[in-house]
Amino acid sequence: MISESTYGYLPMIKRYTRQQTEEKLYNSVYETLANGGNVLIPAFALGRAQEILRILTTRELPFAIVLDGRAQQMTEAYEKLMQINMLTDERVYLANELENGLTEPHCVIASSGMLHDGSAATKYAFNWIEEPQHKIIFTGYIDRTTPAYAILHSRKGETVRLNGQMKVIQATIENYSFSAHPSRDELLAYILKMQPKYAFLMHAEHEKRYEGKCTIAPGEVI
Repeated sequence: MISESTYGYLPMIKRYTRQQTEEKLYNSVYETLANGGNVLIPAFALGRAQEILRILTTRELPFAIVLDGRAQQMTEAYEKLMQINMLTDERVYLANELENGLTEPHCVIASSGMLHDGSAATKYAFNWIEEPQHKIIFTGYIDRTTPAYAILHSRKGETVRLNGQMKVIQATIENYSFSAHPSRDELLAYILKMQPKYAFLMHAEHEKRYEGKCTIAPGEVI
């Protein structure tokens, strides 16, 4: 068997079901917009941005949703090549078609998902992160070397660097896991079920080892 092992080094973590995670995301976005704030969801341009857009547009969300950066470009490609209507919803706006922006509360889905300097998402984070009524929600993998990681692991009142400048975090920061990667114990359970003679693991941080007290299988390799 050849298997990915992205989260193989992490201990088992209780995870919400997919439906529960979607509802928590929707409720969080709705609450912030209803209270007059804006929401930024930095997202990978291919796949994750369209996934988040679907989650929000298939629910009762009486607020505008703006697509920006490569997330906008890839969503336009999705609609054209896959013949999926994602941009016909009257709540969805494309950033390059808004001359003066939006004054009412709105949710922005923009790349990059890790808030790299110069990206569309970073532009919004730069303007909103010091305002307590706003919210930034992460939904994907975040590398330790990126601004997104620094933000996610900082508290309100601490400073982070965005586009080369230091900003004080006052906005609410949240993180919801939409990863398709299995947890360590989910991965182990599948391998034990299949009973392969050999299991080759790939796509992982191989310098790290699992250290835990409770697992369905012994060992620290995976």
